[in-house]
Amino acid sequence: MKNTYSRTWFELFLQTRSYTKQEIAFVERNLPDPPFHHVLDLCCGEGRLTNLLAEKDYKMMGVDLDAEALSIAAHHSKGVVQYLELDMRHVHEVPGMFDAVILIWQSFGYFNEAGNRDIIRQISEKLRPGGRFILDIYNKAYWLNNQGEREFSRKEVKVHSEVTIIDGRLRSVLSYGDGLGMDVFEWQLYSLDEIQELAKAFGLELLLSCTECDEGKPVSAEKPMMQIVFEKKS
Repeated sequence: MKNTYSRTWFELFLQTRSYTKQEIAFVERNLPDPPFHHVLDLCCGEGRLTNLLAEKDYKMMGVDLDAEALSIAAHHSKGVVQYLELDMRHVHEVPGMFDAVILIWQSFGYFNEAGNRDIIRQISEKLRPGGRFILDIYNKAYWLNNQGEREFSRKEVKVHSEVTIIDGRLRSVLSYGDGLGMDVFEWQLYSLDEIQELAKAFGLELLLSCTECDEGKPVSAEKPMMQIVFEKKS
């Protein structure tokens, strides 16, 4: 099923991700506690960031649609983090308000433009005045020039990747060797200006944008991801 992460994907990509330390440091710099204490991790998966931030005394809530991933996250949280199984299109159902929301690593843009826009609206409504939203998404400028096929290995498993852009949507097909199946993902692509205008419509002002979780590195067509910090008007 499109945009459903298989266990193979979790094992080959999430569990081998070596970038977590930089992501955590980026969140800490841009969500100093206080005042940003109560944080919602949207599309939290197995709690990779959620549990680490909880260990740093943030009050965390993790939301994801994958029940198995949430079970793993909860197991490792030692009861400190509240996890909720929920489709991100229904963020309004999450109880309470938050000082900050984080949505990190390729988890925004799955739906059509109206659906993505509504998610941003709901996120804004869950933020207290002055709250912040950290968004980590694909950079449209990079992917326009980096389509095609390639092969590589992860944990001794051969992976065939095919990336195309159709009607402004990035389509990624990952086929795994050894009979491990495949994953198909699609995301609506945004430029920095486009996502800034979308967020601004719901009272979210751009504070900073960068790449590689480094505030000193501006968004570039040479880099596939961009991190953006918004603040809700008080």
